[in-house]
Amino acid sequence: MLKYRTHKQTFTTVSGAASFNTSKLSGLFDWIHIKPATDTTTFTLKMTDPDGLEIYESNTNVEGEVTEYVGEIPVSEVVAVAITGASKDELFIFKVRVVQDVQNR
Repeated sequence: MLKYRTHKQTFTTVSGAASFNTSKLSGLFDWIHIKPATDTTTFTLKMTDPDGLEIYESNTNVEGEVTEYVGEIPVSEVVAVAITGASKDELFIFKVRVVQDVQNR
């Protein structure tokens, strides 16, 4: 049986940047969703593990709302999320979904 867990965070960019840590995530990343308040805002999204290894990085200058299915990226820890190069300082909504395979007992 599969179990889905979504982590949601709202934040505001300052001088085009923001960063935060997720709660501990365990499983496989399924999708990443990020939405700035304005559809024309451009930005870059990067996610790293506690050792600084890159888990995910968007293309440079992504514009507006993005939902990306990332396949099966394994994770079992807190993830650092960073937005850089945002064209506006505004509210963003970030979501990531993790899939876990739960055995029936």
